[in-house]
Amino acid sequence: KVGDSVEILSGLPTEGVTTARWRYKDKTVADKSLIISDQIFGNRLHFNVTTLSLTLTELTLQDSGNFSFSSEQNEKQRETVIITLLVHESITEDPILTSTHVSTDSNQTCTVLVNCSLKSTSSVSYKLSDGNQTHEGSSRQYSISKQGEGQVFTCTASNSVSNRTTSETVTCKDNSTEAEDVVPELYLLVIGAACGGGLPIILLVIVVVCCCRKKKEGADSTELTVYADVTDLNINSNQASCSLYDTIQEISPTHQMASTLYDKVNFNRQLK
Repeated sequence: KVGDSVEILSGLPTEGVTTARWRYKDKTVADKSLIISDQIFGNRLHFNVTTLSLTLTELTLQDSGNFSFSSEQNEKQRETVIITLLVHESITEDPILTSTHVSTDSNQTCTVLVNCSLKSTSSVSYKLSDGNQTHEGSSRQYSISKQGEGQVFTCTASNSVSNRTTSETVTCKDNSTEAEDVVPELYLLVIGAACGGGLPIILLVIVVVCCCRKKKEGADSTELTVYADVTDLNINSNQASCSLYDTIQEISPTHQMASTLYDKVNFNRQLK
């Protein structure tokens, strides 16, 4: 891991070796018979001419890569050994476990999406557990019960050198509470619309509120009947600017009725 030291060995016998060379990403970093002046690792790399091994200290993430070892034994070329160095950073923070309400399946259960993540650190694997089963991956959908105090989920983030775990309790989203909270807001909307003269909006909102209340109280609840009277216009100069009632003025005909002409019928009258 980052900050540690590592010794890199070829695994080949060292007796009778006449030449030995280490290369890192196609660049020579150590040679048995040569001194490498342009050292990309600086003073962090040490070559043991007896064991033909490399020691790299204060590792960084950038040190990851392939080291190749080529050598000759008794004047004969041996196979090239390739060693891959992977440097990992320790996980220093707990993973973040979040949940998203997906759907309400029934009166007893709901579906949630549980997600686990880290703000940083690459090459990390995740495991999610609901207490009964453990699954690979950073996210998964679960069906949980609405009863009780919720379901406890555990997320484990790990890499080759460290791991961290966190747990959270997830509950179903209460849709009924949200429906009740909407009703007071509708009443405020009715008052505002009435003050602004929006009578059609008032009627629409009243219908919505009545439907919500009817659904909440049950199908067998008593319905509310609203009556309205149509009367003559009564103008009052002191009438408040905000009213929930409107009146229909009696309108008189604007055109006079057609005149009717009468004539006297005389059966003894002679035609001229």
